[in-house]
Amino acid sequence: KFQGDDIEPVITYAEQLLKELKENNDQRHSLGKDIIRIQRDIEPAKIELETSKSAMDSWHKHWKEPMNGIGLNEDTSPEDAVEALENLRDCLEQLGKAEEAEQRIDAMDKFKDEFSGDVQALVESVAPEIKDLPPEQAVDKLQSMLKEARDLATKRNGFMERMESTEGDIRLAKVELDRALEKFDELKKTARCENDEQLYEVERNFRESVDLNKKLSQVKETLDGIAEGVPLEELDKQSLDVDPDGLPGEIDTLERQLKDELDPLIQKLSEDKGEARTRLQHMDGSGKAAEKEEEAQQALTKVRRLADNYVRLRIAALVLKKEVDRYRQENQDPILKIATRYFSELTQESFSGLRADIDNSGKPILIGIYPDGSVKTVKEMSSGTRDQLFLALRLATLEWRLEKHEPMPFIADDILVNFDDARAEATLKALASLAEKNQVILFSHHKQIVESAKALKLNNLVFIHPLSNIAS
Repeated sequence: KFQGDDIEPVITYAEQLLKELKENNDQRHSLGKDIIRIQRDIEPAKIELETSKSAMDSWHKHWKEPMNGIGLNEDTSPEDAVEALENLRDCLEQLGKAEEAEQRIDAMDKFKDEFSGDVQALVESVAPEIKDLPPEQAVDKLQSMLKEARDLATKRNGFMERMESTEGDIRLAKVELDRALEKFDELKKTARCENDEQLYEVERNFRESVDLNKKLSQVKETLDGIAEGVPLEELDKQSLDVDPDGLPGEIDTLERQLKDELDPLIQKLSEDKGEARTRLQHMDGSGKAAEKEEEAQQALTKVRRLADNYVRLRIAALVLKKEVDRYRQENQDPILKIATRYFSELTQESFSGLRADIDNSGKPILIGIYPDGSVKTVKEMSSGTRDQLFLALRLATLEWRLEKHEPMPFIADDILVNFDDARAEATLKALASLAEKNQVILFSHHKQIVESAKALKLNNLVFIHPLSNIAS
C-alpha cells in the first residue's frame, strides 16, 4: 500500500486512522448512554401506552353512539364529523329560510287576494264600467278618475264662489247704469228730443257748430293778417275812398298777384265764411241752446263710457279684486303658516320659512327666508328646492282642508327623485306624520326610497306594498 521509504504518508495515514477510531469510540460511548436512557424510559412509556389504549377504547365507545345518532359511520374522524355537522347546520338554516319564504309567499298571496277584493268592491261601487280590468289597471284608472273629479270639484267651487261674489257687483253696476240712463233721459228732455236718435243728431250739430266756429276764427285771423292791424270795418271804408282811375297800373299788378297767389286763398276763405254764417243762421243763436248742446255732448259721452267700457271693465276688475282679496284673507295666512313648517322640515331647516311679497311690477310673489334673514325668490331656487316648496304648499293646503272637510287620499308618484337622501328622509317623515290623520299613498320605482321608509321603523304608519308581486 505504501511505496518507497518515505514514512510521511504512513504517519499521515496513521494519524487519520487514529482520529477515526477516536471518533468511533466517542460515538459508541454516546450511544451507550442513549441506550441506558432509553431502557430507563421504556417502562413508563409502556405504562402510558396502556393508559392511552384504555382511554382510546373508552372514547371510541362514547364516539360510536353520537355518530350513529347523526347517521355517520363510527369510524368517522372528528374532522369529518365537524364538517358533516357544519353541513347539517347549513341545511337546517336553508330549510328555515325556505319555510320563512313560503310564509311570506302565503302572506303576499293573501294580501293580493284581499287587495283584489277591495279594488273590485270599490270599482263596482264607484266605476262599474271598468270592473273587467285587472286590479292594477283598475287602480291606475281610479287614480286618474279621482284626479279629474277633484279638479272638476275645485273648478266648480271656484266658479260658484266667483258667481256669488259677482252677483253683488252686477247689482251695483246696474244701479249705476240706471242712474246714468235717468240722466240720459233728462238730457233728452232738455234738448227736446223724443228719442235717442234725435239726441245723437243734436250731438252731431253741436260738433259741426264747434268746427264752423273754429273755421270762422281761422278766416278772421287770415283777414286780420291781410289788413295789417286795420279793423275789417275800416278796411271796407278805405276801399270806398280809393280812386279807381289812379290805380290802373297797380291794379294790373295786383290782379296778376291775386290770380297767382292770393285770389285762390281769398276765394276759399270767403266761401268758408259765407258757409259758416249760413249754418249759424239756421241754428238757434241763443246761449242757452249752445249750453244745453254742450251738456248733451258731455252727458252722452259719459253715458257711452259707462255703458260701453265702465260697466264691463269695472265689474270685471271689482270681481277679480274682491275674489283675490277674499281668497287671500281666508286662505293665505293659515296655509302659508302651515307651508312654512313643512318647507323648513323638507329642506332640513335650510330655510326657516316663507313669506308673501309683491315684486317690482306689483304682482304677488312667494319668497323663501333663510335662518339669517336673507331671502330667495322661487326663480332663484334650485329645481329640487322648488319641488320641495311646491310639495310643502300642497301638503299645507291638504292639512288646512282637513280642518273643515273629510279626509281624502293624498296620492303622489315618484316625488322624491330630485331630493337628496337627507331631504328624502325628512319628506318621508313629514308624510308619515300626515298619515296619522289622512291616508297617504306614495308610488316609487327606487329601492333606496323603500329602504329609507323601512328605516323609519314606523310599522304602525308605514306599509310597503311591492306592486310587482301583486301583478305577478
